[in-house]
Amino acid sequence: MLAAVMAGRAGLSVLVLEHNDSYGKKLSVTGNGKCNYTNLYQSIECYRGSDTEASFKIIQKFGPDKIIDFMRSLGIEPYKRCGREFDDARKVYVYPASESAADFTEAFQVEMNALKVKHKTRLHVCGIEKKEGCFNVTTIPSGEEDMTNAFSYKSRFVLVSAGGLAAPETGSDGSMLKIVKNSGIKVSKMTPALTKIYTKENLQNLAGVRMTGKISLMHEERVYTKEVGEIQFGTKAVSGIPAMQLSSLINDRNDLLLLDFFPNMSDNETMTYLEERRRRLKWHPAASFLKGLFPPKFGAYILEKLALKKSLTVDELKIDDLSKIKDLTKYMLLHIDKKGDFGEAQVTHGGILLSECTKNLEAKNVSGLYFAGEILDTDGICGGYNLTWAFASAYTAIQEIINKLHE
Repeated sequence: MLAAVMAGRAGLSVLVLEHNDSYGKKLSVTGNGKCNYTNLYQSIECYRGSDTEASFKIIQKFGPDKIIDFMRSLGIEPYKRCGREFDDARKVYVYPASESAADFTEAFQVEMNALKVKHKTRLHVCGIEKKEGCFNVTTIPSGEEDMTNAFSYKSRFVLVSAGGLAAPETGSDGSMLKIVKNSGIKVSKMTPALTKIYTKENLQNLAGVRMTGKISLMHEERVYTKEVGEIQFGTKAVSGIPAMQLSSLINDRNDLLLLDFFPNMSDNETMTYLEERRRRLKWHPAASFLKGLFPPKFGAYILEKLALKKSLTVDELKIDDLSKIKDLTKYMLLHIDKKGDFGEAQVTHGGILLSECTKNLEAKNVSGLYFAGEILDTDGICGGYNLTWAFASAYTAIQEIINKLHE
């Protein structure tokens, strides 16, 4: 839609072919319906893929300030929210002022109509072929397989922005990837990203608990990477932003998760804190030692592991008991079973390799064929980064097409 608006404003003849019955289906549910469409804090570490340096150069061409200005030209005023301390206080999440993803999508549609951008919905693209400098894009009605109702559209340039495999209910079925591969374009392995992580441990007693903490991904007893934020427990899974951001990096079911609920304290500081808490609460029942510090279900879960006598008071907790509490809350180890599938994922990790494209996202082996968004081998962390990539890549591709047609 961004590319269509830009091309329409440049006076080009544009046709948008949409697989769904309406535009922006995935966009309409982004950010729990509020559409966090970019972030003022940008760093190469916010993106993942086979060539993040190339991705980040594209993002720097059309970064947050330009995205905000573009959206304002559609009538979308920005609402900026600073990140919480544990999220990273430097981050500034940008939403539509109405906090409505539906309004955001409608603004694009209104502009496309005003520019008389042609569009067709419920059409499945089943072939892209280039002959004598012109593309034939073959379509059939969505949901059909019979080629009886096939129809071809002709164009000098084609921009593919069909998404990946995540959230298939929004129309991301991966069908365009087969066409891309048939053109000899290499695609990296595609896996779910920004999804929950299933554990081998049964966490039934913690289901529904939300806590701020640090979660580290471990491989062969070494910490690979870590994230801090609100961790959510399910019956056999952990989710929340920190877990989701680690999910795209999981490649081995032997990987481990290490959860730390005293992330700002060292071992010694944690022990000192627990000893001081014991002095303050010495006449309390030992069963209430963690109340007011952790959610009740979590505190009960930890103390149950110690198998303490119900008659004990806090004063009777031994140093060894405090050490065990420290280990259980600062070094909670979970074994990874798997990560959520594409139906549970927000985005796809992997896709068309950037090495297969020019710096302006044109296929090196098929001139005039461009790509943008999730179909490329770039994905971002939570916080508006995936939409930033979608918009920046679309801007880069369509600007190149506009320049070529105006030469």
